[in-house]
Amino acid sequence: MELTAPLDSVKAALEVARFTSTSGASALSGVHLTVSKNTAVFTGYNGEQSARTSITVKASADGELLLSRPAVEYINALPATGQLQMKVATDSVKISCGTLNATMRLESAANFPKVPFPASAGVSLPAAALRNGLREVRAAAAAPTSSRPVLAGVLFEVVDGELRLVATDSFRLALSALEKSPLPNGTRFTLPIKAVAELERALARSDKVSVTVSDINVCFETGTLKLSSHLIADKFPTYGPIIPAVEAPGMVTVTADALLEAVKRLKIVASNENRSVRVSCTDGVVSVSTQSPVGDKVIEPLDAKVSGTVPDFAVHVDNLASAVQSLGSETVIVSVHDPLKPILITRPADTKSKQIVMPIRV
Repeated sequence: MELTAPLDSVKAALEVARFTSTSGASALSGVHLTVSKNTAVFTGYNGEQSARTSITVKASADGELLLSRPAVEYINALPATGQLQMKVATDSVKISCGTLNATMRLESAANFPKVPFPASAGVSLPAAALRNGLREVRAAAAAPTSSRPVLAGVLFEVVDGELRLVATDSFRLALSALEKSPLPNGTRFTLPIKAVAELERALARSDKVSVTVSDINVCFETGTLKLSSHLIADKFPTYGPIIPAVEAPGMVTVTADALLEAVKRLKIVASNENRSVRVSCTDGVVSVSTQSPVGDKVIEPLDAKVSGTVPDFAVHVDNLASAVQSLGSETVIVSVHDPLKPILITRPADTKSKQIVMPIRV
């Protein structure tokens, strides 16, 4: 079998299907191709997530092959223009682009597992809204190496027709709600954070995304791309009781950039032990401060509007910065009920996106 396609199209398809295992399993370390009627389908799989996309090619015959990881990396390293040619033999493939060529071994296509993708289309969601929601919450998720794997992902939950995206590492929680979700009430699943990152990239290239959910996996489809992932089996913790009411006895409205600039300077001094910053309000003047164990101290005033009585409170400097950045707003509102209870950060006139930061006792 011989096939020819624009190099940039092949590179883009390989980028989509680049889920590769680091376990050393040869069948999962490359990219699987199926060629039929001048359409090449690229599939990558790492045992938990899979991505599939297709491009138009000129092929001498139908067939399948499993590109090895070196073959995939070689193609990605080729110059960005021109036509890519692949001549497939029994256990090798000759890859040519202009005057450049290489002969690379092939893995056995028979060893590549059958990846389950739903045959029928699922429920359609607006891609931009879902992508924005994921961007707002993903930073709050725990790392994949966390001792609590269920926190290394984003919860999708439909309540009263509203799709809620929730992530937490137990020190911080982020929630973004999409109104009028076509997914049925009671839908609830947790998507691993690695799949979340891939989904965000896919959503940037489409207006709509189709979602199909089963008991053990979920499939997202945008155009020619399909992304499938196993779900995190453990139950996501109950989060409702820790979300403070929007209206609080004390509220501070501040420009996000001014707060982030001040926090960036405070991080230089903040102790490595608890990385805390204190927010204080005296006679209507808001300031942020921190102190190191050796006595270095920084206090910076903020141009902020104060409503009600705002008690002094302390939070982790990185959690505060990440929460404000995730909202992507020029102005944020910090709502404080009690210095030892969760702190709520929102955008003005928007209660659908919430960032909650746990306070630190200092």
